[in-house]
Amino acid sequence: MPTGSGLSSQFGMITEVTYGTWLAPTRFLEYNSETVGLTVERINSSALRAGNRFLRTDRWAANRKGAGGDYSFDVQNKGFGLLFQHMLGAAPTIDTTGIGGTLTTAKHMTFVPTDPTGMFFTSQLGVPDTGGTVRCSNYMGCKVASWTLNQALDAFLELKCTIDAQDEDTTVHTTVASASYAATTTNFDYSMCVVNIGGSPVPVESFDLTYDAGLDLTRYFLQGSTLKKEPLPNAFGSITGTIGMEFTDLTQYARFRDGTLAPVTVQWTGPALPGADSAFKFILKLTLPQVRFDGTSPDVSGPDLVHLSAPFTATWDGTVAPLTLEYQTSDTTP
Repeated sequence: MPTGSGLSSQFGMITEVTYGTWLAPTRFLEYNSETVGLTVERINSSALRAGNRFLRTDRWAANRKGAGGDYSFDVQNKGFGLLFQHMLGAAPTIDTTGIGGTLTTAKHMTFVPTDPTGMFFTSQLGVPDTGGTVRCSNYMGCKVASWTLNQALDAFLELKCTIDAQDEDTTVHTTVASASYAATTTNFDYSMCVVNIGGSPVPVESFDLTYDAGLDLTRYFLQGSTLKKEPLPNAFGSITGTIGMEFTDLTQYARFRDGTLAPVTVQWTGPALPGADSAFKFILKLTLPQVRFDGTSPDVSGPDLVHLSAPFTATWDGTVAPLTLEYQTSDTTP
């Protein structure tokens, strides 16, 4: 029975062949919330005319300026390879040399930051109205402009993707795709997470990482339409974040004080892979080999334990990627 609320909503996506050209979605992911929508500005005339004191009905124009917003997900152990591909800018390296040994049928996917030119997708939202009809909102020419992974205590691993889209369609492709989801998926959560700094595990209270692709999102031209061209890199990309922890000693603070770079790895280890690979685990792993800590001195604000916030920036040595995302999963393709 249809439900006239967000309970009947759905999210789907598919990689486009041509920027801004709709394709029916084939990958469906559970999502928490979204703020994606169309931007329509107004062009108002300020021309003077005798006796005219207000904006005339025939002296303004609608100015469609694309679409965008955020999608929020709980990261799962299956199905997320396609989204990771668009987040990092290219298809992964796929092999069976997994984390923990050689896989039989499961796959180990490795993603590194790449120039995202030519990487774009259609996303489709099914938005239920109060009468129970699910309305179709299609966003073509989607690129992931930035994204954030956030792991808090007592929580699932959350991913927020900020999307830039060339346009929205709610009138041409009005059929909501039939959603199908990967079976027996599980979410990554805080109990699965281990953070290593400088090669040693550190008990932390929170971790977040933000990736900005550095794209020009304003490529509009005099070309007979208001549609933009594909956003291209026009600024340095950035990888930043914050690690929250207790102030246990001077080790982490000294890295900020002395400007010492250190590798950081963050790994979520899920349940066993199925079948022949049951000796291995579903894994999501982030590796940042050259991290600069941009923190502050610990502050005493009362009788509680003293805490240390460690903001960081991932840097590049010119050879090894500043970020590597590994996804060990039973999926055979992204």
